[in-house]
Amino acid sequence: MFDLFFAVFSQSILFLPLAIGISTSYTLLRATDMSLDGSFVLGAVLFAKLVTLGVPPIFACLIAFIGGALVGSFVSYVQKGGRVDPLLAGVLVVFILTSVNLIILGRPNVSLLSQTTLFSWAFQKSQFCGWLVSSLFCLVLVVASFILIRSRFGLFLRALGNNPQLLQRMGYSIEAYRTAGFSFTNML
Repeated sequence: MFDLFFAVFSQSILFLPLAIGISTSYTLLRATDMSLDGSFVLGAVLFAKLVTLGVPPIFACLIAFIGGALVGSFVSYVQKGGRVDPLLAGVLVVFILTSVNLIILGRPNVSLLSQTTLFSWAFQKSQFCGWLVSSLFCLVLVVASFILIRSRFGLFLRALGNNPQLLQRMGYSIEAYRTAGFSFTNML
């Protein structure tokens, strides 16, 4: 009974940063950013490729975060100055990322069952240890995200979503905060 609970809880807690990224994009930035779907898969592809090449899992995870942030920067660049609708830009980037993911992997899928991943060593010890490690990892990401959203940076992201002209009148760059916001949400 507890094994099932730990399995379900650890699977669902790992998707919490993705949910925070999606809600931040929709509520704070007020943008329909579909590129989050593609950047989630890009992070998995980068992690899988690097782990199979022998890179330590923690570095592969950091590279996956950076890859997601770069996708967010690219989406912001495509939307720059209101040239392209945010929904259309997101869909365009998802289509681009589908091809990029296949190019990076070199094949449709990679098995990580024989590889040491970020949490596999903890789950080998016990289900509870794996649950604890994955929960702490995601809890750190969630707490850091909430601190960032509640900071001055988050206030400016809310200003960008609600009234971008106010942000510009205050002397802040709309494009810089759009890039930072999309990088943040795609990183998660």
